[in-house]
Amino acid sequence: GSDRISVQEELDRISSIVEKIKAKFDVCLSVDTYKPEVVEEVLKLGADIINDITGLTYSEDIAKLASEYDAGLCLMHMREDPKTMQLNTKYDNIISEIKNFLNVSINKATRSGMQKDSIIIDPGIGFGKDLNGNSAILNNLSKFIDLGCPILIGTSRKSFIGQINGKEANDRLSGTIASNVIALINGARIFRVHDVKENKDALLVANEIVRSGEMIEA
Repeated sequence: GSDRISVQEELDRISSIVEKIKAKFDVCLSVDTYKPEVVEEVLKLGADIINDITGLTYSEDIAKLASEYDAGLCLMHMREDPKTMQLNTKYDNIISEIKNFLNVSINKATRSGMQKDSIIIDPGIGFGKDLNGNSAILNNLSKFIDLGCPILIGTSRKSFIGQINGKEANDRLSGTIASNVIALINGARIFRVHDVKENKDALLVANEIVRSGEMIEA
């Protein structure tokens, strides 16, 4: 239900933050925006990845800019826009529709000069999806692997977790971890979270079990 803000307001909010983070920390910095003017400015300031929630449907110039600055690009699936995306969460085949959308987005990006190994895909948990849709995505993440890009998942504290366990947003850590472990098992490799330490600890354990486990017939 959120409203769009102007390019200038977005720049006013984020530019100084990007500068300060890049000056103080030696980290890979991702900026969430779909406006080319903002993309160009934050890349000049040192941003390393652009996260486009529209999957290049708002502007393909984002991919051109990311390519020019040798930055990474995350392409997400979203139906409509944040103002209206939850008004229609029904799909004939949610996995097929998201996969086709992301495939088109990847092709747009590579045509604009992006190297495929610099592209991340995100099926967009909670962006135009209901509880059943989000669950279907998490259970079927492996079907996105053949798109050839690392899969990012962002379930942290989202409302579908509260629908399941009845917890408020600031009390959804355990539900977030559970959803991320399922996502890991099914193919996700990048996780957007609020509670970094706790999720990292859980995913390290889950990843080691999956990696080193041996299937033994009874």
